[in-house]
Amino acid sequence: MTTMSTITTPTTLTLHPFPLLPFELRILIWEFTLHPREVEVVILEPLLPKSASPISHTAVPGPLQACRESHNHLTAAIDTSTSTSTNTRNRKPYLYEKAFQSSTTICSQRYVWINFFLDTISIGIYTNLNYLTSPSEYPEHHTWRNKIRRLKFDKEYWAVHNDGEYFFQWELKQLEQFQKLEECHIVCMDGFAGFEGITNRNYFPCGTENVWLYDEDNGERVKAVELDARAERAGGGGGGGGGGGGGWGGGGGLEGPRGRC
Repeated sequence: MTTMSTITTPTTLTLHPFPLLPFELRILIWEFTLHPREVEVVILEPLLPKSASPISHTAVPGPLQACRESHNHLTAAIDTSTSTSTNTRNRKPYLYEKAFQSSTTICSQRYVWINFFLDTISIGIYTNLNYLTSPSEYPEHHTWRNKIRRLKFDKEYWAVHNDGEYFFQWELKQLEQFQKLEECHIVCMDGFAGFEGITNRNYFPCGTENVWLYDEDNGERVKAVELDARAERAGGGGGGGGGGGGGWGGGGGLEGPRGRC
């Protein structure tokens, strides 16, 4: 006689008593599920005047997809004019909001879920900082700069070396308008050389001690102030406008450009 064995398949574990917990405890658990993310927000050169569409491949935060209760709690709007200071202080860090909406796209309306208290906004290499700071040219997105606390973007050495006047004198200066900026992360796509001396002009509301540089080739991370100190020890790099050579505004340097022709 042939016997048939029972085949079991793994299933997602469900905490069935969870809905029976007090509401205050449930929302506290939802808040504990939050974690800092790096959120991609790429705004390309607009094809139409006053139109710049956001592109993001970052998934919707998991807690917002768990159930209606978690979604409603973590996206609930707060009227700060009527909320008590205690309530506002306790709730604000947990809120997600729809950001970078674009109402002029030929497709459906686009937006990105962002928690500005936790998330780092990564705009990549193709998004010009001007897209987030010009109310006349890009009215849909410039207001979000006042909420960004952690900003990350990529830059190539050749762009800094050959067009340094634009980057350091104009584009980098746009950071002054990010009033709530607490951290700035710059990915140096061709090494650190082009960024020596970046702290000579303090365009960073977060302070130069909170500016981080990343070498895309080897993954090294260093504070901008430490890079400048290292360049000075190596031969006087980052001298604030004197001499030629390695980095912006200084003689000498750590290394030259890598393989750009």
